[in-house]
Amino acid sequence: MGAPPHPSDGLRLDGAWRKGPRGTALAFDVSVTDARGSTYLPYACAKWGGAARARAKDKNDKYQAPLRGIGYLFTPVVWETLGYAHLGVEALLRDLAAATHVGRVPLDADQRSRAARSMGRRCAAIL
Repeated sequence: MGAPPHPSDGLRLDGAWRKGPRGTALAFDVSVTDARGSTYLPYACAKWGGAARARAKDKNDKYQAPLRGIGYLFTPVVWETLGYAHLGVEALLRDLAAATHVGRVPLDADQRSRAARSMGRRCAAIL
């Protein structure tokens, strides 16, 4: 793993986690997009969550390759103003909950997954 991302690299991320899930480095960028805005309206009209998916794809296109080059995984964290949360939101919250509350998360994989989802909902309510 290389040096952590820095704004001077042209990468303006919202967060980076050097000891992320399964010991990998993880960077993320948070965005809230308006599904009624002109940029993402065609995607929003085509499918529920389409605006968030399109915004997440734009973020992946911008950040994924440069971050992979320095040893970081990238997760786009995108919400729509109408309430849809992209899959990256759940993934990041689940990973944060599992890593932060290791001692309190049951060892069984299914139980751990349920506990992480529950903790993710609590984290989302705080956000």
